[in-house]
Amino acid sequence: MAKAGRKYPLVVYTVMMNRWWPAIFSLGLAVLLVAWLIRWWGFEEWRWNVMGIVGVFLIFVGLIMLFMRKSAYVRPYEGYLRLVTPFLRMNISYKRLRRATSSNMGS
Repeated sequence: MAKAGRKYPLVVYTVMMNRWWPAIFSLGLAVLLVAWLIRWWGFEEWRWNVMGIVGVFLIFVGLIMLFMRKSAYVRPYEGYLRLVTPFLRMNISYKRLRRATSSNMGS
C-alpha cells in the first residue's frame, strides 16, 4: 500500500461553508418563527405545518453544513494526489499534473 502524506484542508471549501451555514440556519429559525405566528393567528393547520417542516429542514441543512465544513481535504500519496470532499473522492495522477497547461480566456 502506498505511503500517505498529511491531510491538507481545502481552504476554499471551508470558507464557503463558514459563509453559508449561519445564513441557512438563521433562515430556518425565521421560518419557524413565521410558522409559530401563523399558528398563533389561527390560520389553517396545514399552513403552519408546512412552514414548520420547511423551517426544521433548513435548520437541519444548516447543521449538516456546519459539520461538513472541515471534511474536504487533499492528501498526497507516492503516485497520486487524493482529493476528498463529502460527495466526491478523486485520485489525480502526478503524470496528469505535469502535462497540464494553462490557457488564456481573454483571447
